[in-house]
Amino acid sequence: MFSVDQLPDEPIVVDKHWDPVDVHNELQNFYIKLGEVISQIEGPIFRIIDLAQLGFTFSDMLVIISAEAKSKAHGSVGDPRVYAVVVAREEIAELLARANNQEHYNNLEIPIFSEYNEALAHVRQAIASN
Repeated sequence: MFSVDQLPDEPIVVDKHWDPVDVHNELQNFYIKLGEVISQIEGPIFRIIDLAQLGFTFSDMLVIISAEAKSKAHGSVGDPRVYAVVVAREEIAELLARANNQEHYNNLEIPIFSEYNEALAHVRQAIASN
């Protein structure tokens, strides 16, 4: 399951994901919803991907990383307007960290946080720096 929301008066989109999740069937609906939300934002988009409540498998995680890295969908990490950060549990964060900068995943480098508030503070700092 997932939600996608823009924070009021900020170019920040938060997508939260929680169990149960069916990555093979939910991704298309997720990208449709993400595209709807980001279509209302002009300029750079700052996206917080909150995976902290997920208990998915290693193979599910690989599907998600690959889909995000290769996606051309509006709002995906492959979208040049998007600056993304991830909130994740320790074991998922370690996997994401290993995927960072790998050619197979389009050399993505995504900051990873263990707490939502840390990710939000980082994104707001990035906005202020622009």
